[in-house]
Amino acid sequence: VAPLEAQLTELASATERGHGQSRLADVPAADLVAFYAASARFASALGVEKLSVSAALAGLRAAEKANLMDDSMRALARETALRAVVLPAVWQVTELLECPGILALAKAGAEDAFLLSMLRAVESRSYATLASALAADKAADAHLKSLNIDRVSLERKLRHLTLATAGYDALHSASSSDELSYDAVAALLHVKGDVDVERCVIEASTAEVVSVRLNQEARTVTITSALPPRFDPTAWKSLAAQLGQLQDIVSSVHDKATAAAAASETTQVTAK
Repeated sequence: VAPLEAQLTELASATERGHGQSRLADVPAADLVAFYAASARFASALGVEKLSVSAALAGLRAAEKANLMDDSMRALARETALRAVVLPAVWQVTELLECPGILALAKAGAEDAFLLSMLRAVESRSYATLASALAADKAADAHLKSLNIDRVSLERKLRHLTLATAGYDALHSASSSDELSYDAVAALLHVKGDVDVERCVIEASTAEVVSVRLNQEARTVTITSALPPRFDPTAWKSLAAQLGQLQDIVSSVHDKATAAAAASETTQVTAK
């Protein structure tokens, strides 16, 4: 546990600077790849979704750079793509689609190619793109079932991202208004009726992809903040904080294990 704790500290420092890996330059490539892969699965087990995907991406990059892509790393690429598609809190996937290990899914069989198309739909942040991709593949339902992807949850995620994109564009465009009519939102999200519009908007707000004000009388949605399409330095600092939390968990486990070992040794000495 202690070496993992030390490397988590190092990883947190590197992540805080963005993609900087200079302080990890002395770590053997194979060890670095193994560490990132283990961290990805460890974070996934702890439910730290964004960290899990980020660690896996770092591992895939390190493996490709060192020519260490093997079956286990290809399996990690598939796991990571699937995680990015299904996890509701994983939104920024552009960097995954710049990773050769992820893109190789296109040639790994029909199911993996379908998974890649779902990842591209998430990257598009457009419900219309998802709907088109699902309609274009006659085996879509079979693939979704085989991959254990819940269609309703995936559609909900894309509706959230669609609203976030519209909101972000409106907030950062001098020619766009941050106020959307219910009818405009319904068209964007492919829903019908005010009740469904309000439900989708409230769900997106609860998921923290947008902050909104609803005016039921005027039938308008005012977006006050929205999830950006890519990580910025602030987002990387937030991720570094998550890494710090993971480090604290590992430190706690290490301290308890050390204390238990010391107590056991003391008991044995006393018994003698």
